[in-house]
Amino acid sequence: MKYLKAIPAAADSILLQLLLPAGLWATAGGGLALGAMLKSALAYTPAIWLMAGITVLLVEVLPKWTFLIWAVFGYSFLILYNPQQYVCRPAN
Repeated sequence: MKYLKAIPAAADSILLQLLLPAGLWATAGGGLALGAMLKSALAYTPAIWLMAGITVLLVEVLPKWTFLIWAVFGYSFLILYNPQQYVCRPAN
């Protein structure tokens, strides 16, 4: 029964990923492509679910290892905002 709480959380993550670009589109006066913005925002949904899953796994199964949540979050932050150092570049 306690796992049923995950359903509203998953729906909420999708809803928030839809509302953010919709708000940006509305404040821009409709000058932006709403469809492209929605697709871009929804592309992050699996990553959100993965981070939430790792967090729940560490908290529930290995509570002494919960400090790794911050390591995973920090690693994903570095990858997202500084990809040139961590991503292999194709050979010329």
